[in-house]
Amino acid sequence: MNGSDTDRFWSMVAKGPDGSCWLWTASVQVRRGGYGQFKVGGKTRRTHIVAYELIVGAIPNGKVLDHLCRTPRCVNPAHLDPVTHGENTRRGMAPSAIAYRTNRCQRGHAFTEANTIRRPNRPGKRECRTCDNARQRLHHAATRRVG
Repeated sequence: MNGSDTDRFWSMVAKGPDGSCWLWTASVQVRRGGYGQFKVGGKTRRTHIVAYELIVGAIPNGKVLDHLCRTPRCVNPAHLDPVTHGENTRRGMAPSAIAYRTNRCQRGHAFTEANTIRRPNRPGKRECRTCDNARQRLHHAATRRVG
């Protein structure tokens, strides 16, 4: 990026008080999580990555940036942590990430040894036996009514 691109970039950032988020005030990717986007050199880039590279430097190979503040429009490098994709996913708010952290399925059942199904064709995945049994009961009940 040249100097005018850098100036244009920072003109679209609202820096809050020390320690707070620096919010991107221009275009955001509505369908892709609300991350800021910035067009430079004919290419659209995510703004938190641009800010990190401008202030800190290159993102280490094999790493992605995790928003510690959980604010997709934030471009404050102090709020961005380079981690592996897997770690970023585990830190997230998706149901699978929450299950990983709480050791419970989406319906709240504990992943105990007796209540966990591990399938050979899905290594690293686990399923709740209580939920699986309930699903099977519903399926069998529906099948009996139809037939």
